Amino acid sequence: MQALLAAAALDLNDHLMFVPTRLTSHGDEARGANQAFDVRLGTRKSESIRVDLVVGRTPTAAPQVTRLAPAVPMPWPTDWPEVRLYPVVDHLADKICAMYEWRGTIPSSRFRDLADLLLISQREVVDAGQAQHALRTEATRRAQSEVNLALPHAFEMPHDSWRTGYPRAARDVAGLDGCATWGTAEAAARTFLTPLLGTDFTGTWDPSHGRWHVAG
Repeated sequence: MQALLAAAALDLNDHLMFVPTRLTSHGDEARGANQAFDVRLGTRKSESIRVDLVVGRTPTAAPQVTRLAPAVPMPWPTDWPEVRLYPVVDHLADKICAMYEWRGTIPSSRFRDLADLLLISQREVVDAGQAQHALRTEATRRAQSEVNLALPHAFEMPHDSWRTGYPRAARDVAGLDGCATWGTAEAAARTFLTPLLGTDFTGTWDPSHGRWHVAG
């Protein structure tokens, strides 16, 4: 946490300041915390962001190194930094498991995780073998923590509450193309997730066409 706060306090001569505000534990202290920041442009608050700090978790794949780029063309700055991104396959594994995890008799209400998964399916190339390895590793880790998790062998609605809960969450996911209703999301999720939940599968996900290309 001290390293994060020190990094946020660095002056990069971009007129932005990141002011730490609320710190929230993830519930299990071993899993980390969530630090909120107010983003200020000069004296004016521009935005609020949150940064998750997670410990005790080792990604199954190598972090992806990507150079940041502005959402709209900008003449300045020209030296956007490279950043390390958490592996996509480990994101997938975490979100799939979270959808099917129960807390006692309470089903998962992580509706947004499905919308995030569908957004990933629209933007990222995914290696099926790596994704299945990450998913099985994460499911095993949660089982060892005595989490009530039973992954289905094909995509299915985690609970009846998702029929109404998902559309509300999907509205807040910027950039998601379609998939605003449960019906459209379910169809897309079956195409993307069912092969990963099944038996050993080798292929590559093509986000531009929304389908798996099977090796060989």
